[in-house]
Amino acid sequence: MIESGRINIKNSCKGYYLRWWYNGWHYWFFLPGTIAFNTEGEKYVTLGTQSIRVGSGQVDYGQISALRTILNSKEVYIYTDSGWANARIEQESVIVYDNKVSGYEMEFTLFTGSKSISVNGYTPVQDIPLIIPINIYGPLYNWYDTSNIHITDWHVPTDTEWATLSTYLTNNGYGYGGSGTDIGKSVASTLGWKYSAVAGLVGNDQISNNASGLNGYPKYFRYLSGTFSLQADDFCPWWSATTRTSSTAWYKFIYYNYAFFYRDFIDKKSGLSLRLIKDSTILSDGEIGSVTDFDGNIYPTICRGTQEFMAKNLQTTHYANGNAIPVITDNAAWAAATTGAMCWWNNTI
Repeated sequence: MIESGRINIKNSCKGYYLRWWYNGWHYWFFLPGTIAFNTEGEKYVTLGTQSIRVGSGQVDYGQISALRTILNSKEVYIYTDSGWANARIEQESVIVYDNKVSGYEMEFTLFTGSKSISVNGYTPVQDIPLIIPINIYGPLYNWYDTSNIHITDWHVPTDTEWATLSTYLTNNGYGYGGSGTDIGKSVASTLGWKYSAVAGLVGNDQISNNASGLNGYPKYFRYLSGTFSLQADDFCPWWSATTRTSSTAWYKFIYYNYAFFYRDFIDKKSGLSLRLIKDSTILSDGEIGSVTDFDGNIYPTICRGTQEFMAKNLQTTHYANGNAIPVITDNAAWAAATTGAMCWWNNTI
């Protein structure tokens, strides 16, 4: 069985992702006409890390020959907006030739279902979206920013409001196999999680996740020291607006190897994701809606019980009044901040 998994990308960006299995998962990332980034296998790295660039003058013979062999001999998967899809190679579609001036070029066509995906020279043809956007994760905010108004009529959930959601899911059949407190899978997304072999845990049988519609992606976070976590496939944390002590606050999280939707506390200087809840909703349980922030980002929403939550992490760089949220990249400055601030993982944006 093929398990979905998040690629560990050393520098997040947009482009194409291929993976294949040979004594473990291996990945190649490429962005035609631009630059390449090393990627690492999900569980094993038996052939070492690989990177490739596709387009005029970018590919050496060793790279292009290796990719040609993989495309023609391995079961290849390509990342689409719906997750990993098995991709079959059009017969004899891989073309390798020598451009004496600028190097080697490559062209090939993949099929997922009935749609074709062409990778040709400098232009990605996106008949199927082939992008893992960094905005799946969203930026990171410190706790001091939770008291600010990011979208009119919406706010960061309190610890009590998160508890209300957990209670509703527990009592209404969102546990593993029915009602119960093991609701982690119902909150988690259907892809991107580190694999777990244990039934009922978030990382196992990921396609069965997300019964609640909250769609919690695993993601990076920022430590109170200002440094960043290096793994994005095992942990999904969201702030609450509720303080615990002068230096700590409550937050909720799901973890790939746990079954529950946990509550814990963490230093207020940490950088976590934000989900907003509507002040008062007109939706009924199970109904969906949307909300737009100052930047123009549109978020899907879902009503569970009597609460309407965003079903995607907050991405805004402005408050509702148009003021920019301070962005702090320096580690020492992040650690010293006592007012609202945000950042992107590893300062990639």
